[in-house]
Amino acid sequence: MNIRQKLILVIITLSVTLFSQNHKGIGASTMYNKQTESFGFELRGSIPIKKRFSLNQEIIYYPTFNKVSELIIGLGLKYNFYNPKYNKKIVYVLTSVAYNAWLNYNSSYMLDAAYHNWNLEFGGGFALKYCFSPFIEYRYNIRWQEATIRMGVTYYFKCLYKNKLKPKKLVKPNRKGKIMH
Repeated sequence: MNIRQKLILVIITLSVTLFSQNHKGIGASTMYNKQTESFGFELRGSIPIKKRFSLNQEIIYYPTFNKVSELIIGLGLKYNFYNPKYNKKIVYVLTSVAYNAWLNYNSSYMLDAAYHNWNLEFGGGFALKYCFSPFIEYRYNIRWQEATIRMGVTYYFKCLYKNKLKPKKLVKPNRKGKIMH
């Protein structure tokens, strides 16, 4: 088994655990690739590894109605600039590596078009911190020089983000019967 086959095996194994017990969250998104004018769908998982870091797995599919049809299995590292434990808004950066099966590569005029490919992406995003956390994300693929915009939602298990109501202060009337705060 060569190094490429080992990397494929590692990414597939990690991606198969997308629905495992260790995940803090699981999500889905739709995406648009500007360069290929393609729409895709994504399933993602999130495993916290430190306070502000998480390991993200993704399975992406660009259907055959697009100019480019592909299946992507990836693994990424996300860093939150704001600690999700204390903030309702999260700004983050991420990097990911992915195996890409370009399903209709033979219809491409590109010289280096192939079925098996590797992607390296960098990007960032913004999310709101709730049990169902909406997000918007921008990513740039270094190899193919492509930009994607993703919008979706992540559901966090054992949600720690519940809106906890603060106890209301008791309001007492003053001597003249008016309510004072």
